[in-house]
Amino acid sequence: ATNGSRVTVWGENFEVVIEKGLICRFVKNGKTVFDAPMEFNIFRAHTDNDGIMAINPWFFRTAEIWREKVMESIGFFAYGITAEKTNKGVECIVKGKILPNGKYYGFDATIKYTIYPDGLIAVSVEAMPYGNMPEKLPRFGLHFTCDKAYSNVTWYGRGHRENYSDCQMASPVGLYSKNVKDTYTIFDMPQESGNHEDNSF
Repeated sequence: ATNGSRVTVWGENFEVVIEKGLICRFVKNGKTVFDAPMEFNIFRAHTDNDGIMAINPWFFRTAEIWREKVMESIGFFAYGITAEKTNKGVECIVKGKILPNGKYYGFDATIKYTIYPDGLIAVSVEAMPYGNMPEKLPRFGLHFTCDKAYSNVTWYGRGHRENYSDCQMASPVGLYSKNVKDTYTIFDMPQESGNHEDNSF
């Protein structure tokens, strides 16, 4: 069902709501998986590698550019939404822009949601940068706020401890599970934490 900028898809055991181009509600088997809008995850807190200590001028410029570009204010603004039934299920395509407040740069974006009859949701994003973009982005991804009942994560990849591209041999590939809070590693100086290479979630 469509109602202006709102799309609702029902199945035998699920409900999906897309509002203003962002999936914002997912209920499966009577349980609320999340009930808050998906967000583009472009910004993150600065780490020592970004130059917060200003030891290296190049790193310092990286952190400063992110501040100047007000990257923490980046949001998504939809200007076109279509939904149609296909042989796979329901396909919803959203056209919009990912951009910060008061700056002329960002991404022209297309979000494609494929909602299958069993409630499985596939999300893909194509984003083309425009304007005076920073040379490096803090990150680019999607963020979902799940119900607190979903506190465990399972992945097939390298583990069980965090690992990076320069220390893969000490972390064998396997199937691992942890509570989300146990994936955080405390460093003396703020750093990226909880990474796992070669993953499938």
